Amino acid sequence: MKLTNQQVIQSIYDAGKAGDFEKVLSFMDPDLVIEEAESLPYGGTYQGPEGFRRLIGRVFESVRTFDVEVEGMVADGDQVIVMLRLKLGLKGSDREFETKVAEYWRLRDGKVIELRPFYWDTASLVSAVRSSA
Repeated sequence: MKLTNQQVIQSIYDAGKAGDFEKVLSFMDPDLVIEEAESLPYGGTYQGPEGFRRLIGRVFESVRTFDVEVEGMVADGDQVIVMLRLKLGLKGSDREFETKVAEYWRLRDGKVIELRPFYWDTASLVSAVRSSA
C-alpha cells in the first residue's frame, strides 16, 4: 500500500523519534535540497541523503538532545506543511531551548525532494547556543 505524502512525513518523524535514522534516510530522494537559515550554527544548503546526514551531524555539534512534537500537519498535493514544537538540550550545559518551527516539505513519488524549516526566532536560538558553548 502506497503511503500518502502526509503519511510519509509522519513516518519520518516517527522513525526519527525511534532513532531509526536509516528509515528516515530511506524517504529522501537523491535530488533532495534542504535550506536552513544562514544565521544558524548549522545554516546553509544541504543536498541529497548525505546532505541530510551532514545536517544532522552539524545540529548535534550544538545540541545534546533534540525532541520534536508535531502540533499540526496539512498536505496539499506534493506539499506538506508541519507545525512543530522543538525542544533542544544545549551542549555544554543542562539548559534547554524551546521554540516553534514550521517546516515546508515537498515530495515526488513518495520521496522528499525539498525541506525548508522556518523558525519563529532564529536570533534567540543562536544566542542560546552561543551562551551554552
